[in-house]
Amino acid sequence: MAASQHPTPTDDADEDIDRLNEKINGAFAKISELVERVDELEADNDELAQQNHALRQRVSQLESRTDLLRMVEQTDDMTGKQRSVTLLQHLQKAAHQSGDGEAVTASPKASVTREQAEIALQHPDVDRTTIYDDMRRAVRLVGDEDVCWYDSSGAGAALHLDLTEGSIPAEFGGGE
Repeated sequence: MAASQHPTPTDDADEDIDRLNEKINGAFAKISELVERVDELEADNDELAQQNHALRQRVSQLESRTDLLRMVEQTDDMTGKQRSVTLLQHLQKAAHQSGDGEAVTASPKASVTREQAEIALQHPDVDRTTIYDDMRRAVRLVGDEDVCWYDSSGAGAALHLDLTEGSIPAEFGGGE
């Protein structure tokens, strides 16, 4: 037999190394594909997270509008206590939000004049002095004049809320 007919150990080792290199290169190619796919999925996830955030904000806006529409429909049927609670909820929401609707961390305070109260209550069919009674009732409902107080001195009467001094009782605060 000629030497060329039988593989030498060196030839077998070279073939094994070549096959191993092919497998390694194939594995690296698959790893590269997987890394690219992970990157794509992460980008998709980021985009979906942004969309989710935007949708949550929109749902919150729609819920607020729905609550407002429900309140408008029921305004004329509201009792004095309901109007006072609505004023408290309006103040609490204003205290927790800045102009762009984001949460405020610095000074959660708000106030409302009689005219602003009428707007917040959707202009109920009541005498203007009734709104002052509603404001004073709101103070009594909170029960802590460091948190909520009525001020009739100065340029005009106003209902004030300062959440740095405490909170509105949960039964009147709308669960916020």
